[in-house]
Amino acid sequence: MVNEFMEEKRREVEASTPFAPSTGMRHTLVAILSVACLAVWFAPYPSFATGGPSVDELQRELQLEEASARAKLYLAANSVAHFRATQGRLPRTLSEAGVAQHAAIDYRPRTDSVFTLSTHVDSVTLMYDSRTPASSILGRSEELIAKRGH
Repeated sequence: MVNEFMEEKRREVEASTPFAPSTGMRHTLVAILSVACLAVWFAPYPSFATGGPSVDELQRELQLEEASARAKLYLAANSVAHFRATQGRLPRTLSEAGVAQHAAIDYRPRTDSVFTLSTHVDSVTLMYDSRTPASSILGRSEELIAKRGH
């Protein structure tokens, strides 16, 4: 009885199943879709479509990197100055002043109250000396970063 019921249901399912593609057709379809997905995945769209970044774009990117580095120097200088104001001494390290270690900034105490900060962008070295106002390191950084929307 159960076998008859199962056989009847199997026939109903086979009869109601729409056309199923053959195994060979499925393999071909999977291969075509795989190739298309790989092509889309690995296609270097920006450089392929535009021929790569222009000289102006590269220059703007370098200016933005420099502006960002200047802003980091400014923030680090303020952190060191705040530490000095609250602790009465310069910090031994930037991390003691609360500056992240991965900031790639070189900190050098010169005297009890004077320090320098430096960092590199491409082949340019940016320096800050605490005997000058911290805002002097910024230059046009705020304008460039704001214009870029970062």
